[in-house]
Formats: sequence, structure tokens, C-alpha cells
Amino acid sequence: RTLNPDSFVLVAGPENAGVQREVHGQAPTPNERLRYIIETDAGGDPDDEQSLVRFLLYANEWEVEGIIANRPKARDRENLNPERTGLGIVRQMVEAYGQCYTNLVQHDPRYPKPEQLLQRTVAGTEETDDGVNLIIAAVDRDDPRPVWFSNWGTDRGSAPSCLKRALDRVRRDRGQSGYAKFKDKLRISGDDQFGEHTSTLAPPWKLWVDTLRPELDRRRWYHRFSVLTAKAGGFDIERDVRIGHGPLGALYPTNTTHWQKEGDTMMFLYLIPTGLNDPTEPTWGSWAGRYGP
Repeated sequence: RTLNPDSFVLVAGPENAGVQREVHGQAPTPNERLRYIIETDAGGDPDDEQSLVRFLLYANEWEVEGIIANRPKARDRENLNPERTGLGIVRQMVEAYGQCYTNLVQHDPRYPKPEQLLQRTVAGTEETDDGVNLIIAAVDRDDPRPVWFSNWGTDRGSAPSCLKRALDRVRRDRGQSGYAKFKDKLRISGDDQFGEHTSTLAPPWKLWVDTLRPELDRRRWYHRFSVLTAKAGGFDIERDVRIGHGPLGALYPTNTTHWQKEGDTMMFLYLIPTGLNDPTEPTWGSWAGRYGP
């Protein structure tokens, strides 16, 4: 489906995930960390919490601009976390990261300080504008680097995406030129939860990599992730993560539909610098797979 015949295209095929991109994009300079915001509906499917454990252990790889929790109340029966709000669950995990920080920072001084992460962990529910304000402040900051954004879920019981709400506000308050300038500083890794901002409103995204697709045999990425990683090399999640490996690993839940489902991990695996990948070049491949236009 062509969104702008001059420079943008979105095509889905059986062998490629959807990628909307600017044909003549500029790759980031070497060793330049990406600015990154995630939005999670932690408190729903516990796979968000699984992905959060892994995400926090990779927090040294990006400049984490924000973690937004958009679910006001944990889902009964499906989510067994004793914390019963999305923000409470995420803050609990960031606090556990803080208890691991003195060990993590020995391996890489770029790990963000726990108090900085906590300050950037905010609610994204409909009762507050904290998540919306965080996104707008990050994009407006005097920094030439774009802001990468991943929505980890906005399904049953969660609020609409704070990025959609931010775009609605900017378009209303700043007009078309201000909206275009704001939107052009964003890059998307993951699912589309942004309605007309993706489908009809110009300008289209500079770069959107849909890491959830393509489906293979009617199965999404997380089905394959679980099969590949759950017991790879003799790995055992209980022995090697949950027991005797610190407070963050102990928070990794196992009551998901697939063992080690981690349904949102591919969104940030795509952005981890491996030395061979470049997020602005989806066809080169990454730990999250290789993507085509």
C-alpha cells in the first residue's frame, strides 16, 4: 500500500514484515545511542513483565527516555502479580533493577541510575496526562536524535496509546506544520496503535518497523521465540533466572500462555546494537529478524 509515492511505502508479504520507511534516510553515527520510550500494558498478559525483566537488563544500550504504564488495574485471574496497578507493577520492577544496579554498572557504566529510571516511569492512564507530557517533552527536547517508540499493548482494560493522545494534542494545538515537525522526530518499532496518524494523516512515519509480523502458519513472533529460547542450550528459567539470581529475575512470571512468551521483546531486540545491524536499515537484519518493505 503506497502512502506517499515519492518516498514512502508500506508493503506486507508472506516473507516480510511490514516496513514503512523513508527511502533516503540517514543512518546514525557510530556508537550513538538511540533515544527510546516504551509504553506497556503491564498488569494484563504477564508477558509484558517477562519482557520488562529483559528490557531492564539491556537498559545500558539506549537512552531510556521513558517507561509508560497505561493499565490502571491488573486483570483478575490472568495476572497474578500482588501489585494490582500497571504503574505499581512497573515501578516494582524498576526498583528491583535498582537493587541490581551496583552489580550491573560494574559491567557497563552506561546503565541508567535507578532514580533516573523511576523519575521517567509514569502512568499513561486516561485519568492523567503524565505519559502524554513525557512524550511531548522528549520529542521537543533540543536533541537532533529522533525518538524511538514502542507500544507493548493497549488491549482490554488499558488506556489508548499515549503517543496517539500526544499526536492528537500536537495536531490540535500546533497546526499541520507543527504536527509534521513533531511527527518527523519519531520512529516506530512494533505494533500500530495510532489510528489515523498511521493510516491517513500526513506526513507518514519516517520509519515504522512492524516487528509483530509476518505471521508464519498463523503464529506471531512470540510463538517462535518461546520455542527457540525456552530450553536452548539446556537453559532453565527457574534455575538460571528466577531462583538465586537477584530480585529482578525473581519477578519474571511464568503463568503465560506460552513458556517464556515475552510477546513484546522483539520490539527492543530490533534496536539492540549487535555490531552488524542498523535500525534505520531493516533489511540488514537484527536479533529480532530481517524485515522487508
